[in-house]
Formats: sequence, structure tokens, C-alpha cells
Amino acid sequence: SFRAVAALSCQIGARTPIRDRLAGLARDAAAASERLTPGGMLAGFVPTVPQVDDLVRSLRAQGTFSMIETLEIMMRQWNVSGRSVRPSHRMVGHTGFIVTARRTSPRPTPVVPDGDAPEA
Repeated sequence: SFRAVAALSCQIGARTPIRDRLAGLARDAAAASERLTPGGMLAGFVPTVPQVDDLVRSLRAQGTFSMIETLEIMMRQWNVSGRSVRPSHRMVGHTGFIVTARRTSPRPTPVVPDGDAPEA
């Protein structure tokens, strides 16, 4: 069966404060949790480490995502000229991060019978 994929991205705007961009990711993670069915995949592209941290924390806080993984995307230009195909000598170090997660069913809250206190 077809499973939906939600995609998140954070645009870098010189005039948008970092706090607002991070808050937007948290809202987007909550919205993705509501829209995806269990088994659906979320993919987010973020350019900075603080945004990775915020997105992963938001996904964990939802309680409906598992298999959360983060990949750093490296970029290297290639020179293609006739039969000469080789990587460029100069490499740009990093372009961003991709965070993926699978939507799961919410974990039920354990019910404790009256008079039974959970063990510490």
C-alpha cells in the first residue's frame, strides 16, 4: 500500500531570526505527525546543527516517530570534459543535513490500577 511522505525544509532568510526558524520546524513536525498515517516517512532538510537538534527533539517529543536518522550531505563538484571525468580539486565542505523518521502509532499511557503505585 502507498504510504505518504511528508517533507520539511527550513529556508535560510537573512532577516528571519534563528529562533523563529527553529519554532517553525517544531510546528511542522507536529503537523506532519497529524497528517501522516502510521508507517509514513518524514524527510526534513535543514542547513545547521541547531536546526537538526531542534527537529530531532521535536520528533521525539511527538511520541509518534521512530527510526529517526540524520545524514550530513556533502557536495563535491565534478569536471566533465570529453573523456576526462574527475572530481574537482576544491571541495565545498558541507551543504546541510537530512533528517528522516517513520511515523508510528502513539504509545499508550500505562494504566495503573487504584491503590497500586508504580515502583520507583
